[in-house]
Amino acid sequence: MGPAGEPVAAGLTGLGTARPSTVAAVPIRRLCLCLSADRPASRSVRRSGALALLAGTVLLAGCQSQSAINREPHTGATTASASGGVQDVVITTDQRYRFYPSTITVHPGKVRITLKHTGTGAPHDWSLNGFPADYVPLVSPGQSRSVEFVAPSPGTYKFVCTIHVAQGQTGTLVVLPS
Repeated sequence: MGPAGEPVAAGLTGLGTARPSTVAAVPIRRLCLCLSADRPASRSVRRSGALALLAGTVLLAGCQSQSAINREPHTGATTASASGGVQDVVITTDQRYRFYPSTITVHPGKVRITLKHTGTGAPHDWSLNGFPADYVPLVSPGQSRSVEFVAPSPGTYKFVCTIHVAQGQTGTLVVLPS
């Protein structure tokens, strides 16, 4: 509600005056007058209405649910190679917010995941959902880090970059039966 008790367009307050962290707003009645062809409106009301519509358009454009990065396919699959009783897998990542390979198959037993950042930009980590100890800390461009763990029971598990889940940086760990 506006100061005079009139309804206000959602998320908008005050006529042409913006407070920090708010968008200039127009009471709905005045906004409707501005947009109505039946009644002339003052220049400031028309301008405020246009600004409110522009602000709404900008806010909605920023609320896209997926960026172009999310549409890039997940690629690659590998089966861990055993060496000295440990199954080794190297996963690379870069500025495209993907793991390569994105599907890893292991057998029951000890697994070593090495995360190698081959690109530029933001750091990445690796975490097996539901298993907090199975985690590779942040890796910056040009770095690599590893974690060793015992594979969980046979099944399919999701792994993620904990800071880039929204960008779709996920993968699948498949543990085969023994």
